[in-house]
Amino acid sequence: MSEPNERQYWLWVTRSEYYWDEDGNDREDLDPNSGVDSGGWWTCHKDTKRGDLVLMWRTKPKSDIGYLM
Repeated sequence: MSEPNERQYWLWVTRSEYYWDEDGNDREDLDPNSGVDSGGWWTCHKDTKRGDLVLMWRTKPKSDIGYLM
């Protein structure tokens, strides 16, 4: 188990239902430069905390690391 202030590293896996909008484009609110409020923070694990680094692997059809959070 990590110390309370120790950074953790995560690999989250998500399907296209999350990273695409209704038109099949990357969701604008996932782009940190968009200025759009995503409506809240989501995590894939209850132990994720501020300061952790997350790689988000997008499954088919993208099959890539789409975001670093």
